[in-house]
Amino acid sequence: KMFFQLHKPPLLIDEVQYAPELFPYIKMMVDQRHQPGDFWMTGSQLFKMMEGVQESLAGRVALLHLSPMSQSEILHCPATGPFRVDLNVLQKRQQHCQICDTPTMYQRIFRGGMPALVTGQYTNANLFYSSYIDTYMERDVRRLSSGIDSLKFLRFLRATAARAGQQVNYKGIFLLHPYSNNLLKRTVSTPKLYFYDTGLVCYLTRWTSPETAMAGAMNGALLENFTVSEVMKSYQNAGQEPFLYYYRD
Repeated sequence: KMFFQLHKPPLLIDEVQYAPELFPYIKMMVDQRHQPGDFWMTGSQLFKMMEGVQESLAGRVALLHLSPMSQSEILHCPATGPFRVDLNVLQKRQQHCQICDTPTMYQRIFRGGMPALVTGQYTNANLFYSSYIDTYMERDVRRLSSGIDSLKFLRFLRATAARAGQQVNYKGIFLLHPYSNNLLKRTVSTPKLYFYDTGLVCYLTRWTSPETAMAGAMNGALLENFTVSEVMKSYQNAGQEPFLYYYRD
């Protein structure tokens, strides 16, 4: 309570999951002030943060997902909104796009969208991703369950990365469900699995360069994952929920 006496809205609170005791007071101030934008909260531990949000702020917050950088952000393209399968819209988008050959495309796929790698802050992708996974294990996964075996979990990650762009029968990472005009069929059919960052997929599946990724057995799956994740990001970056499906005849 004293914190909010000293620090008046609007406030941006980073890593809010480390201060769950703030949530009840934020709820009270939101209900008193009714001013959207009073509180901006970020957090890198999704499960812990959502626990506090669901307990105290249900119906009072807008949730925005921050994925790795999209190609539009990396290439400084003008904002064009969510991806649409509309010829006129696609032609307008094309005016702001750079022509990209196949080797360049796989360089982008291999690099992924992690800001530290995109900006050149870190140049060793293997070191970056290995540290990223270790940190995720210690910070997020072990908070969910201390009994998780690190080696088995890494094997699980590698197994899911090897299945990127393919059908799966379990839920994880993010899933794209098959299209059907029958809502019941759509919910029970087998989804496909994708990663938000293709650089992480390349690391987990041990492709050591853009050239090996381009020539390897997963080149089609990597390109599909890259394409679908870019479409997903175009909706997330516009603050919209993507209702996307895959079609298989």
